[in-house]
Amino acid sequence: MLQKNPAHYHALEESLAAFNKPTAYDEIFLHVFAPVIVSFVEWVLDEAVKSGKRRLYFLARDGWLMYQVAQILGEGKKIPELRYLKISRYSLRMAEYRLLGEKCLDTICVGGIDISFRKLMMRASFTEQEIIETARITGYETKVDTPLNYVQIQELKEKLKNKKKFFEYVNHHSKKCYDDTIGYLRQEGLFDNVSMAVVDSGWIGTIQQSLEHLIHVAGNSTAVDKRKETANKKLEGYYFGIYEIPKGCDAERYHGYYIHPKKDILRKTRFSICLFETLFSSPEGMTMGYERTERSKMGEVDYIPLESIRQNPNEKIMYRNKELLCSYLKYYVQVSGKAKANLQIIERLLKLSMGNPTRSEAEFMGALQFCDDVLELQMQSVAAKWDEDELKKQKFVNKILIKLNIRKGTLHESGWPEGSIVNAGHRRAIRQEHFYKYFMYIRKDFK
Repeated sequence: MLQKNPAHYHALEESLAAFNKPTAYDEIFLHVFAPVIVSFVEWVLDEAVKSGKRRLYFLARDGWLMYQVAQILGEGKKIPELRYLKISRYSLRMAEYRLLGEKCLDTICVGGIDISFRKLMMRASFTEQEIIETARITGYETKVDTPLNYVQIQELKEKLKNKKKFFEYVNHHSKKCYDDTIGYLRQEGLFDNVSMAVVDSGWIGTIQQSLEHLIHVAGNSTAVDKRKETANKKLEGYYFGIYEIPKGCDAERYHGYYIHPKKDILRKTRFSICLFETLFSSPEGMTMGYERTERSKMGEVDYIPLESIRQNPNEKIMYRNKELLCSYLKYYVQVSGKAKANLQIIERLLKLSMGNPTRSEAEFMGALQFCDDVLELQMQSVAAKWDEDELKKQKFVNKILIKLNIRKGTLHESGWPEGSIVNAGHRRAIRQEHFYKYFMYIRKDFK
């Protein structure tokens, strides 16, 4: 596939030769994911220049490698200013909850892999005592750590709507971190009156929505110099994929590269969000919040991002990915004036590697650690280990009935089902998984 593109083929061949004994993982990354991420960042820079953007924010942590690729690709060229912003869904939502009222439930009561009542409450930074009290008033005393499916989470959401004590806890924790979060965003220039955009992996665009909301509210509640700052910031976002646009948001400001809302169904069925996020992350822990610190006797302050004490369990692989990409880019820029990789090549690479992986791809990439919860409380292999019984439950009809709470059973979710299937030695079951994904995306996109 890459032979059809001179620049990428040259980068691949030279990089493989530069590493004395590339591992199987090295070869997989260089063949598939190096051209994918380079092509995406090239698209971002081209689009940003066309639209006159003056600044791009690459968002932690998925934007870590993207940011470094952009610096190399943009060297010596007229491109927007590049910055790396240390935020997370958790750090922004914690500050935003006090502004949302009942709508905070839309991001607290969201499903995931092995989600329980306790994990949902921890998304709002509840203490153990607050978790126990909320469980008591909602009737979950004996089910605090029981995995919840989609239907059960929606039932809990309805119960919480009428619990005043729950919202008191949420607002208490949100108010504690609000000022420091706003201080960090202002320090990093998010209030500056310049044309800017964020860059991230994407999926549903809620980080862009939260940033806009916080900037708008904070800007209108404080005295600011309107020549330098704006309270009505309209951000744009460049994303690898967008599955849906947040309600009430302008779709024209959400730009997808590979996946778009209500389109690209076949791409979606052979793509793994979890695997993408696992491969394109950063070595450090996630951002938990911010701390105000004085840096001089004059009263000047800095706002420091506070990282989780848990480092990325794939830390060594993240540094290896950077090393592989730097080598790849070294040779790519030598001939990058030639035709860039088109989406057809990128699509074929991803459909094969993610949607129908070889045994070595499933083994090496599937062993990487991942958690889809905002707090990363429970890591597991991105391709969870499935036995014969689990494979039976994962069949199309069984899976649908269990998810809808019609048939009893608990699904052991996998971040990358295709990898789990191949590792279990039942490649034929991939068809069932693709059929399930296709059905769910059709149902969601066109209901």
